[in-house]
Amino acid sequence: MALGVLCLETYWSEDVTDRRTVHGLLKLLEENEPAFIADHAHTATRGEIRAYLANAWPVPSYDVLYVASHGLEGGIVDEDDSRVTLSHLAGMLERTCAGRVIFFAGCSTLNVRESVVKTFLKRTKAAAVVGYSKDVDWLEGAQMDLIVLGALSRGGPDSMGTWTKPPEQILSAVRERHTTFAQELGWDYRIGESRLPKTRREVPDGVEEAIGHLLAVAVDESVDAATRARMLRAVGRLGVWNREVADLIRDREAPITVRKAAVAALNAVDAPEARKSRSGLRERLTKDHADPGRKALLHALAC
Repeated sequence: MALGVLCLETYWSEDVTDRRTVHGLLKLLEENEPAFIADHAHTATRGEIRAYLANAWPVPSYDVLYVASHGLEGGIVDEDDSRVTLSHLAGMLERTCAGRVIFFAGCSTLNVRESVVKTFLKRTKAAAVVGYSKDVDWLEGAQMDLIVLGALSRGGPDSMGTWTKPPEQILSAVRERHTTFAQELGWDYRIGESRLPKTRREVPDGVEEAIGHLLAVAVDESVDAATRARMLRAVGRLGVWNREVADLIRDREAPITVRKAAVAALNAVDAPEARKSRSGLRERLTKDHADPGRKALLHALAC
């Protein structure tokens, strides 16, 4: 269970001595909030922002998009001093934000007609958009950001991306508890009309990392066959497709106990990729009479 945050930050001025960055804020949260994980990227231009939103943001482990840049009424500003409006951002984020929160940390982004924000929420399907309707002192804004991100972390999604508390409830509690500070900064939020999805992740948080560790042992030829087989059976219990399992079945040099354990791991996965792999392996082994494990593996695949 963790709140996954993708942070896109621009430099705050052209002054090379200006060392301001929210990177330290994110590190502070990671070190003090067990359920907080953030990836930070420097994005100088509209094109770089678009590229990250197209390639990184679709990763299902991200629950919050935190845009740390200068802002203006109804948009943000990149390092070329180019305006990127909420409408342009909605185009970049079209229908990719179901169950997710978008946080604009720049000045005055939410100082815009209500209809503009509603359109942004409708196009993106975001659960909520958060930001400021006034010009904000950088350090005070960072303090508010810390409060909000910490609250989202403590009430955030479970391992499958289902919010423990709805974002609306979390953000409402923040505003109630920090009313004066929020009003002084113009901090506010809007809730989307789209229903929160029951689950957003295909696999639970941490499973792919665990599979990676298990497979590292399973493919290590210096490890005894029994241990390698146990690692593969553990992979099977996690129920997630992984190409390396099928590669082990094809490896004629691997001990038959390891290859059979890999088949068992593959059989435990009910996914289109796994079904296709099983079919291909059966066809290959049926024709490959030179494979020393042919009969045992065909029998295991038939089980």
